[in-house]
Amino acid sequence: MAARKKPPIRKKISASIKKSAKPQQNFVPEDFEDFLMQRISLHATKRADALLAELLYNLTPATKSLGYASGFGAGLVLSAKHNKFNTIHPLINALENAGFHSILYRPGRSAVVIDAHHNPDCKHGIDGEMHVFEAGMIAGYLSHATGRRLNVHEKLCAHGKSSACRFVGSEDQQLNHIEGFGGIEEMRREMRNAMSKHREAKVSGEYFSLQIIPFTKEPLRTEMVKLMHQVGKGLPSSKLSAEALRSMAALFDARSVKVKKEGRTTTARIELHPENSSGGYADIVAAFFAGMVHKDGKRMVIDRKPGSDGSYTIEITA
Repeated sequence: MAARKKPPIRKKISASIKKSAKPQQNFVPEDFEDFLMQRISLHATKRADALLAELLYNLTPATKSLGYASGFGAGLVLSAKHNKFNTIHPLINALENAGFHSILYRPGRSAVVIDAHHNPDCKHGIDGEMHVFEAGMIAGYLSHATGRRLNVHEKLCAHGKSSACRFVGSEDQQLNHIEGFGGIEEMRREMRNAMSKHREAKVSGEYFSLQIIPFTKEPLRTEMVKLMHQVGKGLPSSKLSAEALRSMAALFDARSVKVKKEGRTTTARIELHPENSSGGYADIVAAFFAGMVHKDGKRMVIDRKPGSDGSYTIEITA
């Protein structure tokens, strides 16, 4: 007798983000990170917004260190598995997936220099180390490829006064990450700015997913759910209109946004791409929109629904 299929898990989250007692269901395969790495090592396709991961990694000194360490691990894997001919090309492809262009690689005896042009929408006034994940990825890749442990700093950044980002790597320099740029209030300000701007600095969907993975795993996932709810709640209260939701959904690499009204009830559906639809990431997105669309203390229901193709849909009913 065939076993009965279990219905898909639906996790309801109120505006206060209640924690479910059920285990997380995750459609991401175990080799998902390897799949992402293979994709970004071969070619670059732009789709997702570049802002979200940069803001998250620059919140505090701890998240900056996390960004560098995560990037270093990604760079090691990128070189070990995809650098078959001992060239710089897989790293260049990865940086192009990160939204950089016109990349110049200059190896030297005492230091390695990479200049990569970037067109950010917002100037943060930081002269260096905004791209900590990429600095770590370069360090990991070159350390494995050369057999020497290299530390990489972003000495100049396009988010500051420079037209290009300059990454400098050497064995003797010490890592000394600057502090985060202001915490949650600064993040709210940049996300408000992003809602009203046409964003040109795009990353590939695969690269976006690779960057965001550390935040979707415990113990960080629970803290990120709380943080993103507070970030969303600090933004101006927004009605469930397609225009308002689309401008912000782009930051989360959403595939589509649909809004339907029936009497006094409005339902919005934000569908994520299958490539980044892990349960943990869907929780983070749901938490943000639960905070963003709050209205006069009225409680809403947020449903996180897995689809047959591996995607997740965030459904907001108010």
